[in-house]
Amino acid sequence: MLRPLLLTLAVVAAGCTSTPTEPITTGSQSDLAAPADGGPVFFSLRTGEKVSAADSATTAWDLAFRGTEVRINGGSSGPGAGIGVVVALNYLDVDDALLDSVAYRRDGEAPCPSGPARSVCTGAGHGWFETQAVAGGTVVVPIPGRTLLLRLGDGQGFGKVQFISYYRGAPTVPTAASVPGYYTFDYTIDPDGTAFVEDD
Repeated sequence: MLRPLLLTLAVVAAGCTSTPTEPITTGSQSDLAAPADGGPVFFSLRTGEKVSAADSATTAWDLAFRGTEVRINGGSSGPGAGIGVVVALNYLDVDDALLDSVAYRRDGEAPCPSGPARSVCTGAGHGWFETQAVAGGTVVVPIPGRTLLLRLGDGQGFGKVQFISYYRGAPTVPTAASVPGYYTFDYTIDPDGTAFVEDD
């Protein structure tokens, strides 16, 4: 009677280990613009697409953008399980979302030096961007060497984001005439885990 029991356990174990996992995904988004009415634009890193405002009360989105403000789907910003943190690490150097030095934050529960409590602080120099003086005014530019890490809104998997530009057409050197409110960024997600590189 021992052999059938062992065979059954082997079959069950094989079934448990054969569950397919989604691959690590890297993408790029250009000129993601907020609606003309001034409301936020919602984005899913999992699908790489905008999410309708009609689905803002769901876990279908991960990030929401409005002006220079970046919200994560969790806490005070949405019904999801999203948490995040901006780290002083180069995007390409981050291989895993769970770093010893990282303390994730939830919107509404994470005090910032200025502005509302958010995972991504809204003040210049405290989150993803800083301002620079140019002829005729100031421009918003991503802070070099900073990466946003986050848990996806549905609570499964993690992502990392590198902001490239805040202006239409992603000019290398924005000017006072550049049109703001257009996000360009790179991202990588592990839909089922925390790693951003495939195992060898």
